Amino acid sequence: MREDLGLTYSIQTNFYHLNPADKVKTLGIHLQCDPTKVEQITDLLDQSLADLASTGFTQARIDQQLDIYRGDFSANSHKAKNILWRLLQAQIFNTGLASLHEPEISIPEVKTNVINDTLSGLVNHRHSRLVTSLNP
Repeated sequence: MREDLGLTYSIQTNFYHLNPADKVKTLGIHLQCDPTKVEQITDLLDQSLADLASTGFTQARIDQQLDIYRGDFSANSHKAKNILWRLLQAQIFNTGLASLHEPEISIPEVKTNVINDTLSGLVNHRHSRLVTSLNP
């Protein structure tokens, strides 16, 4: 979409799900594009997500990404916004404050079936979608 087709300069994906007990999960895909290309891009995103849901993630790929997050965690652990976020997480998840500086506790293991089941649910059940297109 970016390199091969030149439809966007950058693309960012976020998965919003703070509390494991919360049934609301949001997949956010953020990009900038020509407003006339929105439909083409959303069709490509749908196909890419469907392809990914059919093949799934491997545990090795998940573990690799977790290692990157843990490295970022360690490199940025001194920043005030990160300290405040970890204090909030400790309160929400009822974890001890001693764990605030331990990346393995703050960023726990994630199993393949959890990721793949969640992705499959988002893709196959055609949950609601919001597309915002701003014309400069």
